[in-house]
Amino acid sequence: MFHNKSIGVLASPVFLGIMLFSPNLFAAIDYQTRSVVRSYPMGLLISGTTGISKKIWDDANGKNTFMYGYLRPSVQVQTNSMVNTAKMQLDFAPISFSTLYIGTAKTYRYLKKMGSFNCDEVICEGQLERHYVGTKIGLKFRNIFFMNDYRYEKNRIQKKQGLFADEQATLIGRGPYDYLNQNLTVIGHQIQDHWSLGILDQYSSMKYRKNSSNMALLFGEFTREKWRFMLGAGIFKNLQHQYVFSSLIMLTWQGEKGLLLF
Repeated sequence: MFHNKSIGVLASPVFLGIMLFSPNLFAAIDYQTRSVVRSYPMGLLISGTTGISKKIWDDANGKNTFMYGYLRPSVQVQTNSMVNTAKMQLDFAPISFSTLYIGTAKTYRYLKKMGSFNCDEVICEGQLERHYVGTKIGLKFRNIFFMNDYRYEKNRIQKKQGLFADEQATLIGRGPYDYLNQNLTVIGHQIQDHWSLGILDQYSSMKYRKNSSNMALLFGEFTREKWRFMLGAGIFKNLQHQYVFSSLIMLTWQGEKGLLLF
């Protein structure tokens, strides 16, 4: 389904250069850093993302500020020292609040243990290659907001044979590759200028090695200037169908938003 070279071309420096220097188009840069800590499955993640957006159309005479579309190549790096990932992605937004995207990522893992996985039976270390497509939409009506992000991903373990652990979804994939379905939904209410409450649900499943996980959290979020702090708590259903209490802390610094709405 995914062709490695085609994704590489889309996210290449040549394409970035075209985006930057094309005449008569407005370009905007965005960048952010994020730290995430989760109690179950236990994990720590630090990431940095930057992208360049160019409008492909704009209703300059309209009253609605969201009436525009854009293209956005981006790069992201994320690490917790034992798991390191580099990612390239291209977003196509026919309208600002709805995005289609395609991307590729490489993850380098130096793990001898991974949560509840038996790393003598499944591959927990080594290089994991990901190619994915997805769609994302975000809406807000008065103080109610909604976001959904669906991704279909091909994960391939490199230079090893057998079942492999996917630390991102906390699932087991069939070697040498498997397909991951992942859907993230957020529904919330902005109760004051800086405070929001909501529900976060993330469902993940493997296609060939049939197993799934689900995380459902209640969260509170505080925003001030370029900072956003989120605290969540709820239930994680693991691949053994056990329901385990899980909590999450996320701190985000949004340097510039560019053309992004969310």
